[in-house]
Amino acid sequence: MAQENLHHKINEDLRTATKQKDATVVRVLRFCKSILDSAAKDLLKPELSDEEAIKVISKKIKQSREAAEAFKAGNRQELVQAEEEEVEILIKYLPKQLSEDELNAIVLEIVTETGANSAKDFGKVMGAVMRKVAGKADGATVKQAVERNLQQEKK
Repeated sequence: MAQENLHHKINEDLRTATKQKDATVVRVLRFCKSILDSAAKDLLKPELSDEEAIKVISKKIKQSREAAEAFKAGNRQELVQAEEEEVEILIKYLPKQLSEDELNAIVLEIVTETGANSAKDFGKVMGAVMRKVAGKADGATVKQAVERNLQQEKK
């Protein structure tokens, strides 16, 4: 969202959803604003940078996905649907997610740069990849790609 401030975009979308009486979007965006404001206060800032806001939103998406899985296990379909709707709305505020090929290329580049050649180098590679792809891929996907590439290096 380099073209405009993420906070501005969320506020504009909230205003639009309010006018359209879209209760779900209004609820999710109000909650999103609340967690962003809370995170800013925790950091003693008037407003989070876009990068910081993306981290907070990514964390909320991860929590919602985990909650949806727990609700599925408990056979609470209406709660699963609510969590999935929340993810759908919030994901629009993250940068475009990397494709599997793009992510693998980055992982391979980091593996080469660091000279990693076994599973014991996992932490070093994972940390470097996560810094490079911040907000563009979730941790679970990155973990799989790193593990896959380190196994290939071993062969």
